Amino acid sequence: MRSLIGLVVLVLLVAACGNAAEELTERAIEAGGGGNADVELDLDDEGQGEVVVETEDGTQTMNFGSGELPDELEIPVPDGYEVVASSVLEQGDEQIVTASLTYPGGDIDEIVAHFDDWYEDLDGVNKSENSFDDGRQVVWFTQTPVRNVSVMGRAGEGSVEVTVSQQD
Repeated sequence: MRSLIGLVVLVLLVAACGNAAEELTERAIEAGGGGNADVELDLDDEGQGEVVVETEDGTQTMNFGSGELPDELEIPVPDGYEVVASSVLEQGDEQIVTASLTYPGGDIDEIVAHFDDWYEDLDGVNKSENSFDDGRQVVWFTQTPVRNVSVMGRAGEGSVEVTVSQQD
């Protein structure tokens, strides 16, 4: 089902909201090898809201511009964020939670310090830092349990982008 996320989002962007979009999305998932699919769309005129996709493999709930983090997310994030999108994928006993955040006017150094402090108590942490012409990216990841964070700030943009993901 994970490979179908991009297909679902693409179809949602192309299709109009309502029953026609749900049916079109279901057909696209089924044609892509995702098996029988049930799609529920609850999006407003600006494309914000919730999409739930159910297949034999599991259920994925995606939120666009909801303003709230998924309850299942265990990675603490600093205040001041706006939720761009989030997703909870449940397949059997496995659960993958992701969230894409933006910090308008955020300070990348403060956000990096927050995650450095949080990861300090975890075992098996890998950290990567990359600088580029117009910004900086810091990524932390662990394998057991999977707890990944990416922080990116670009000079002159006035915001910091954060992506968090966990798998249980």
